[in-house]
Amino acid sequence: MESLSLARARLEDDERSGLRRRSPEWRATPTTEEALWHVRRQRAMLKEHAEIRELFGPDRRTAVYVVGLVAVQWTLAFELQRGPTWLLVVAVLLIGAPIAHALGVLIHECAHNLVFRATWKNKALAIVANLGFVGPGAIQFRHQHLLHHRLLGDAREPEGGDSQAPTAAEIRMAGRSFWRRLYCYTFGHFLFEARAGDKPPRDAWLIANYVLCIAAGAGIGFGMGLRSLAYVMLSLLFAFGPHPLGARRISEHWTLRKGQPTCSYYGPANWVSFQVGYHVEHHDFPHVAWSRIRRLHALVREHYEPLASFSSWTRLLAMHLLSARWDRGHYVGLSDDYAEPPVASKEAVT
Repeated sequence: MESLSLARARLEDDERSGLRRRSPEWRATPTTEEALWHVRRQRAMLKEHAEIRELFGPDRRTAVYVVGLVAVQWTLAFELQRGPTWLLVVAVLLIGAPIAHALGVLIHECAHNLVFRATWKNKALAIVANLGFVGPGAIQFRHQHLLHHRLLGDAREPEGGDSQAPTAAEIRMAGRSFWRRLYCYTFGHFLFEARAGDKPPRDAWLIANYVLCIAAGAGIGFGMGLRSLAYVMLSLLFAFGPHPLGARRISEHWTLRKGQPTCSYYGPANWVSFQVGYHVEHHDFPHVAWSRIRRLHALVREHYEPLASFSSWTRLLAMHLLSARWDRGHYVGLSDDYAEPPVASKEAVT
């Protein structure tokens, strides 16, 4: 396995070089067996369907969605500066959290340079998207996510490079208690020290991300009021926490079936999440934009239908919080144990 330091060095070299303009595939260079699983699938599919390459490349229309969603979120924050608390709660759960989650997905698109060809434009747009929920994380996520693709399943501590893998401390603290699991799932981002690979370089982009997001939060708080700021911050908390959409981060690499490191979700929430549930497809072809991922699936359906998958993020979240069997330790690379699908179907959770 390639060392974490070498993987990080290669990422930094790639960022500085012109590789990103010539080949969108550099970001998915594999270094673990789990990542190689996707590469083997990619090669097999390209051999059978060379036309898949026509789906590669960025989609500039995504920028319109970014600007529009940020504008909607700020407008709602302004409108909610007065009114009953129940309306604020309902707005967070039904509108704010879905918008924040969608903006997080579009930041993910920017991380793969799937909006513009130039890296700096994607970084700038990611920061704009980040203003929709003001918690600075776009540039850090880019660094973490590109390592995640290369080092999928490398959950070693403290040097493991898969930044999405939960830490042993989080798994122990969550235990089997509903309340502890809920607490860890909601606030785990703030409670547990990140792996060494999670730390991004402190460059001008990272600083700009923090400065602009803090300024945006201050602007909302002082200009619109604390209720407006609470709407934006609670939307962020629920979008990636105790909300059906937040269960997405559990489903992506839960070991439902031995030998399958990634799982997709094919339920209706994809329509408010820019098709992010097509996660096996994304790891197979990380250079296909969200707007073409369903076409990819349809083109090579025979490669995806046999795999274990999810059809309900809501049920997955409930099972994670309530069932001892569905703990975070089932993340790929953490354990050889895995949960068999509860029904004799390709859909593991219905």
